[in-house]
Amino acid sequence: MRLFTVFTFFPKFALVILAATLASGASAQEDQRTSVTWSGFIKDQISIEGDGWAISKYRLDDYTWKARLTSGDKLIYEYADCGDFEQWMRYYVWKSEEHDRELLMICRFSGKNDKCCYQLDVVDPSDDFKTLFQGEVDKSLTVEDVNKDGWPELITSSRQFDYFDFAIQFSYVQAPYAPLIYAYDLEAAEYRVATPAFPESVMPRLETLEASYRDSFGSEKIPATLATVRHRKIPTNFRTLVNLVVGLCYAGHDERAFAFLEEFTDPVLYAFTKHAIRRELKKDAQYTQVRMLQIRLRQD
Repeated sequence: MRLFTVFTFFPKFALVILAATLASGASAQEDQRTSVTWSGFIKDQISIEGDGWAISKYRLDDYTWKARLTSGDKLIYEYADCGDFEQWMRYYVWKSEEHDRELLMICRFSGKNDKCCYQLDVVDPSDDFKTLFQGEVDKSLTVEDVNKDGWPELITSSRQFDYFDFAIQFSYVQAPYAPLIYAYDLEAAEYRVATPAFPESVMPRLETLEASYRDSFGSEKIPATLATVRHRKIPTNFRTLVNLVVGLCYAGHDERAFAFLEEFTDPVLYAFTKHAIRRELKKDAQYTQVRMLQIRLRQD
């Protein structure tokens, strides 16, 4: 199983992307890539076709874009939430020889501002066009069959902590982007959060960041007076610390996360930072899935 970087605050590994060229209206790509990112999705084709289906994008009067999925003369679904540029509406088709299926992926960027928003749908045309995944992803989205079971994993980041705001206010660019790995659940017949089931994909980088933190900032505790600053003055050590803590929580290691936070913060700063992080985690349905899966893994 290969290691993946799914945090925007970590250096990214190079990904080998095979080029594919399609003419407008051509059939879905013949090559099967080892992995693909948002930048590797088909962006310059108005339409593509597969086995019994076709999808085409079109511009509305307000210059935003939509895509129409059809089967013969039947309209299956229309996909919106895309901004003003054609290339913000992108397709990808993942072909699984093991399961004799092709998964159609439609990803679009709203372009409303720096924060918003990448929406992804994963559709199985062979199962009456069932939607296997629908939700927001990060621009770091990577699609790869990490565990080699024939179903690609969806590797992205949580956006729950965008503009993390408690006694200390984080800006959007300072927000911790914790790992989220979605895997296909055979019993549920849909994609679900499975980050703790892929420790080889996230823990080595977290452990490297943890060691780097100790080397860079020593053992001095961050004082509670930090609560008087706004985001432009948040020191690097505290931003890095919060990134690491949140990342460990989404990887299923809450106890380790908060023990690390306690080690490097004044007791008062530790208390209200822990409370603020837990408050945000409780709001996130994806984190709830992380916790439930972690419990099952421990029982097994």
